[in-house]
Amino acid sequence: MASVTMIAKNAEQPRGGFISPKRMKKEHYSDGVVLKEENISPNTVGMAVDYLARVAMGTEPEKAFAISLRGADLSGHGAEAKDLVDGIKGLDDESIRNACRLVGFDQVVRAGIMDPGMYGFSVPDDATCQNIRTMVERTVKFFEIHGPVLIDGVTFIGGYTDTVTSGDGDYVTEDTIWDLKVSKSEPPSKYTLQLAMYFLMGKRSVWPELQKLKKIGIFNPRLNASYSFDMGTLETSTVSQIEKIIGY
Repeated sequence: MASVTMIAKNAEQPRGGFISPKRMKKEHYSDGVVLKEENISPNTVGMAVDYLARVAMGTEPEKAFAISLRGADLSGHGAEAKDLVDGIKGLDDESIRNACRLVGFDQVVRAGIMDPGMYGFSVPDDATCQNIRTMVERTVKFFEIHGPVLIDGVTFIGGYTDTVTSGDGDYVTEDTIWDLKVSKSEPPSKYTLQLAMYFLMGKRSVWPELQKLKKIGIFNPRLNASYSFDMGTLETSTVSQIEKIIGY
């Protein structure tokens, strides 16, 4: 019993991966902005960028930060988290700082970490706030071009197994399921496996939008680059191997 992310991270893959990142179509976008050094963890930055981008594209803050709010409730910090989410009004520094503090509660749900001292309260400095703002704006612009976004925070009800019991994707457009990453490096094969698992689980899920998917993709607003792969070109034997990892 584990999450998609955990299984993809630990799965034994052939050399280069089941889907080599080199097989992905890369597109780079340029806005002339150079990001600065950050003072908080990339994981916190990544979640803040993801959830704030959802809000910027029209999702209610309570829905975008639903996992954070659930974690806060479980750890006895529900009232504090409610104040934080109410303080997210846009992409001003205060909203961004509220978001970074709020996403710390995600770890209660995702990793079972109940001690507030272990997960909470990262405070981004001015440069980090500006980086997050830039990456949110890049994400919104990307989906203005490659969207619209049909579902954000997609789950795979009907597609989970005794092996894979949890996992949620970031964004679904007409024919692609996208993951948002803010890594400083090119995507490794564990990311492509994670997305392939989402894709195959989506085909068995209850959501009709996921039956139409053809591609997997990664958008990295830190690098301002996207990577996509047509799953129709994946060898049948490889599909079968990934399905076995999921537990089909």
